[in-house]
Amino acid sequence: MDLPVAHVPRGAFDPWQHQLDIALKVPLDAGQVLQIRPGCGNGWRAPTMACDSVDFLIALWQPEDPRWNLVGVTSAPVIVPGDGVCAVAVAGGDAVVGEGVDVHLRVEDEWGNTTVLPAGPPVLLPSEAVEQLDLRLETQPDVALLRLRFLQPGLQRPNFDVPGVGRVAGNAIRVHAEPPALRLYFGDLHSGQSDVGCGAGSLTQHFRHARAAGLQFASQQANDHYITQARWASIRRDTAKAERPGEFVAVLGCEWSTPTKDGGDRNVFYQQDEPRMRRSGRHFAEIDEDPEPDLMTAAEFHAAFGEKAVLCNLHVGGRPTNLDWHEPGIEPLFEIHSTHATSEWFVEDAIERGYRVGITAGADGVYGRPGADHPGWRQNRNVRSGLTGVYAVALDQTSLWQAFSARRCYGTTGERISLGVEIEGEGMGGEIEASGDEISVAVCIAAALERVDVLRQTDVIDSRQLAGADADGALRILWSGAEKRGTAADQRVIWNGDLIAERGRFTAAAPVNFHTREDVVAVDDEGCRLRWTSATAGNRAGVLFHFDGPDDTRLSFRSEPCQFDVLGAELRQGTRIIEAGGLKRRVEIGPAPDTSASPDADLRFKIPVRVGTEAVWVRVIQIDGAMAWSSPVTVHRH
Repeated sequence: MDLPVAHVPRGAFDPWQHQLDIALKVPLDAGQVLQIRPGCGNGWRAPTMACDSVDFLIALWQPEDPRWNLVGVTSAPVIVPGDGVCAVAVAGGDAVVGEGVDVHLRVEDEWGNTTVLPAGPPVLLPSEAVEQLDLRLETQPDVALLRLRFLQPGLQRPNFDVPGVGRVAGNAIRVHAEPPALRLYFGDLHSGQSDVGCGAGSLTQHFRHARAAGLQFASQQANDHYITQARWASIRRDTAKAERPGEFVAVLGCEWSTPTKDGGDRNVFYQQDEPRMRRSGRHFAEIDEDPEPDLMTAAEFHAAFGEKAVLCNLHVGGRPTNLDWHEPGIEPLFEIHSTHATSEWFVEDAIERGYRVGITAGADGVYGRPGADHPGWRQNRNVRSGLTGVYAVALDQTSLWQAFSARRCYGTTGERISLGVEIEGEGMGGEIEASGDEISVAVCIAAALERVDVLRQTDVIDSRQLAGADADGALRILWSGAEKRGTAADQRVIWNGDLIAERGRFTAAAPVNFHTREDVVAVDDEGCRLRWTSATAGNRAGVLFHFDGPDDTRLSFRSEPCQFDVLGAELRQGTRIIEAGGLKRRVEIGPAPDTSASPDADLRFKIPVRVGTEAVWVRVIQIDGAMAWSSPVTVHRH
């Protein structure tokens, strides 16, 4: 018999986004087969992530029971990575002369999946500052581990030749003559979901990918209401197995996930193994009911966890954290970027409330690729995953716990930007007493820099433009901002549009900070129209282009968020900014920055301070659109 089937994109079976509702008017008999033919001949659009476990989940809901009964899973077609198009080489932020350092080198396909090395192992390009000691190849996923030794101190960027791909540069590494008191480690405390929750891939594969991507610490964060006691026991076992002493720290955790009105999502990290889990609710019916009472509001959560050895990361996710509830003793961390969006507004809200903020960034991904998560075709995510840098004594559970408790951390949009900030000698997350009406801010950065902003509370109090105009006359148009506060879908802004020249020709065009192959830029055959498909969610994106035309020609920008005209002369003279409503939506158009400018900077600022208590922090913007944010230093002046 034929049964009615309805596709519900965002149905009650939250947060699984593709839901087929099949109404059974009578129960199925034992042995009956329910056959579903996808797409009426056209099929379904395939996911873009390759992982070891992608399943169709089958559940039953009955009006008399508010919870879903999990019937089982059926395997989906296997998704494998495509051909490699680029290589990525990453390591930690600090090293010492003479010590061995592991560089993780992977090849990615056009969707960001790790794929096979196309034509043999990579090699270190010759340098007087570094030598290659060893090479080890691992699989599932494929990664080359190159053991290096630095021979002299200073800022180093090792370069590699990847057969079949070409040359790739590693991230900046500060090499010290003697071991520093604190070292910079990169990782992700919100590395996302696996098939334990609403994500894809096994938890074992989740941690394996995190290590392959060069993360030095990670924590899976399945929503707690999907986790039974049996699954919690398996999470504890798999997390412990993922640990690699001195190389990788797997942090036990899950996400307390109640609706925003009751408190919103909170990442919970346990300092040690914890057999007892207190959940926000129960999505599935359970055969063996957990006797622990659920904690269904933030007030109950804080009462139960306020004295426990846990830390929490507050963030914008499926149910954004409600900052009306905050327990400083266990909630030092606030996430500024994830695959949902770049959410400066969330951190600004916390600062305006007077909270002491430690800034993080991560994935909150569902695609099984921690450390290198991409948004695919933006079905439920917008941008690439972020990264957290933390200054810790050592790479172990205790040292990381101390560092995050002290807020010695910063967030990036995924790039390994080396950032150090001191205010009157106090580092990120610290507190100082200002004796006068000015304070000194020292910023040390290793990145392809365009601009550095110093913020007092939420206002930019000083800014340093580090890249001048491009010498070849290149131009740039950037769009940025979000639609409104909220989840990934709430924040997404579609900027599809074009720039049309009344006279003259566009002679070249290239994307700036596009996050998915769905985003494209092209010049039409006549050369008078530049067109693109692009979206933002708090981040910056745009086009770098050359234009050959007279100063008095008119160029027309057309996109749904805004439309405007600009003359060729105005375009070349300086940057013009057009506000476009929404949440900090804007367009910037003018000369492109010089990409050959020095990529590193040691800067000094003198910042006026006011009576009271204020947060002072730093925002870094790279030429390619990537960003980083330091945790604020709290400044008191009486």
